[in-house]
Amino acid sequence: MRSLTLFLLSGLLASGASALAPDSGLPQLPEWAIADSGLPPCVKDRLVVRVRDSFLPALRSGQAQLQDLPELARFASERAVRSSRALLWNQSVDGPAREGGLDRDLIVELAAGSDLATEIAAWSARPEVEWAERDWMVSACLTPNDTYFTQQWALRNTGQSPGNGTVDCDIDADQAWDLSTGSSTVTIAIVDTGIDLNHPDLQSKIVAGYDFVNNDATADDDNMHGTACGSLAAALSNNGTGVTGVDWLARLMPVKVLNASGNGSTTDVVAGVNWARSNGADVISMSLGGGAYSSTFNSAINTAFNAGVFVVAAAGNENVSTVSYPAKYANCFAVGALSPCNERKSPSSCDGETWWGSNYGTGLDVMAPGVKLRSATINGYINNMNGTSGATPQVAGIAGLLRGADPNVTPAEIRDLLRASAVDMGTAGWDSQTGYGRVNAYEALLLMSPPEPCEIDALPPSLSHVPLSDTWETVQDYPVLATVTDECSLFSVTLRHQLDQGNWFEIPMQPLGGDVYSASIPAAPGGSQITYQVVALDNSSNFNDTVVEHSFMVLDACASDLTAPGLLVTLPFLDTEDSVGPYQMLLEITDPCGISEVVAGYSVNGGANVPVLATPMGGDSWQMLIPGQGAGSQISWYLYARDASPSLNLAADNGLFNVIPPAVLAAPVIQIDRAVPGFLHLSWAAVEGAGSYAVYSAGLDGVFTLHTTTTATSLDWPEVGDELRIFQVRATD
Repeated sequence: MRSLTLFLLSGLLASGASALAPDSGLPQLPEWAIADSGLPPCVKDRLVVRVRDSFLPALRSGQAQLQDLPELARFASERAVRSSRALLWNQSVDGPAREGGLDRDLIVELAAGSDLATEIAAWSARPEVEWAERDWMVSACLTPNDTYFTQQWALRNTGQSPGNGTVDCDIDADQAWDLSTGSSTVTIAIVDTGIDLNHPDLQSKIVAGYDFVNNDATADDDNMHGTACGSLAAALSNNGTGVTGVDWLARLMPVKVLNASGNGSTTDVVAGVNWARSNGADVISMSLGGGAYSSTFNSAINTAFNAGVFVVAAAGNENVSTVSYPAKYANCFAVGALSPCNERKSPSSCDGETWWGSNYGTGLDVMAPGVKLRSATINGYINNMNGTSGATPQVAGIAGLLRGADPNVTPAEIRDLLRASAVDMGTAGWDSQTGYGRVNAYEALLLMSPPEPCEIDALPPSLSHVPLSDTWETVQDYPVLATVTDECSLFSVTLRHQLDQGNWFEIPMQPLGGDVYSASIPAAPGGSQITYQVVALDNSSNFNDTVVEHSFMVLDACASDLTAPGLLVTLPFLDTEDSVGPYQMLLEITDPCGISEVVAGYSVNGGANVPVLATPMGGDSWQMLIPGQGAGSQISWYLYARDASPSLNLAADNGLFNVIPPAVLAAPVIQIDRAVPGFLHLSWAAVEGAGSYAVYSAGLDGVFTLHTTTTATSLDWPEVGDELRIFQVRATD
């Protein structure tokens, strides 16, 4: 069995935008946009039209629709308008929106190939129309607001610390994000030590994984290496905290093949690669290596590559001229590490880490930052993630951006894009020290041809969903499934939900396979009303025709509760000889609606009731203490408990016990003989109820002292001359 080791070097751990034209350097518009007459880009074949209020029904309750204006609707039909909808079609319009006229704005989808200037003039001439205008294209200029982004020199190198390197020696991630921040339909598998499943910068990105070390479905990280790699590839980004990942939207699939020490076997890694492929991974990232050529491993990588999965691995950290396996396999993309000063990481590079260097030589594809990287770790963050281990997931993140920009891009095309867009660091073209050069996310997206658009995509996505029913569930989340299809391609499927008519929240729905998408609404308390929608948007900016609001109730089990609390009283005795007390009674009081009141007390020998305090001990446990009573007392106790439901259901229990006098044991009768020479042999008959016997002796003064306590019924006493001894044996229970 071959052994593989993660490639990590670190010190002490501390707690859809457009593609661009490759030759001009100018933005190439997405297929749904157009720039005409020297104006800024806008959505082609679309107008925004505001209807005059005076032409609309005075008592309308909803937003303006063409069918409210028969003459304008006829005009639209004559101009072959494909569809129209209210601008705020997926929102409830409040008073300020009405005052601003937003309820009178229509999105009008014109016939394909329409001249917008002509259409604006024609629509503006209609008496019903207040104005008609283009739907201008806007684009993001993105700088993430994550806490540690400014310390991540790999993404944007300003010479900052950590790193203190050469300005612009980075992967140009910030420029790439103006083109694309990724897609939530892309999944990057981190085949490593697992991922911290509860890390706030990763938790919401994680899809189902597997643990091949412990053979279960919980691929949690007990090392930190996989967590760091996952964050470099695709941490939750622009969320105001933590680190920034290369791909903001991709999902992370944790596949644990290395143990807590960072070691594993080829067979587990092969199984992990195959599992990732068969469970929907688009990119597989392996920051590990070791051993020699394996036909089985090579076969697994070829299988993934041929199935459309891009596989990337670390070149190794031994500073030798041989790329490690699995990076060396033909269909695995090999990544070396560079220093912050735009050079291959070596013992003499500018970072001062003299104890390691990046492997190089035949099979090396590109270089990526690999020194003093800010990343997540278990329960926190570090600033010294080092090695080709750190370089590899950054390339995986760029591959995720490319797959998100074009779902049909092949692994071979991703490989070619990454090679062709890399920035030369040494000899022009490929060289053994740095491969094709420093990987560049921005240039890779620039080189990417946009996907072939559908010739005509006027149809919105088709969506079907079985609404959720009322539920008693208040702990587990509520899964929502929807089947979504489109004649061309989908951009996103989103679950929108609100609790008790509050704010709307959006959750990206994830593909489960086929056309089925899934997301879950967080569990809510009993009595809550949850309203939700499923919204689908395709790559031609078409939404699903009708966005239906579904509602369900989280039923309040207590609202109609008529069941009394459960009571269980435990006495550590039936009757007792203890006249000192107190007498502890252990209570278990249970009710799903909670307990509102507990009343307890006692009486002695039929006398007046005396209340005592029932004290909560945590959970469903309580106790009550009754003061000690004299021998011969009979104590009657009572207990009442009400639940917290509207019915205030009552449960009661009672009982009694006796304080009995101590048992009086018979006095043992002592027999004395000299069966053993030199000893007086004392013996006595066993007394019923006795647990032990105390043997006392006295001399002529008559003062008895305890000699011993025994459970036996005999004792040998040594004779001393003519000494006179008096013996006494007392039975005790």
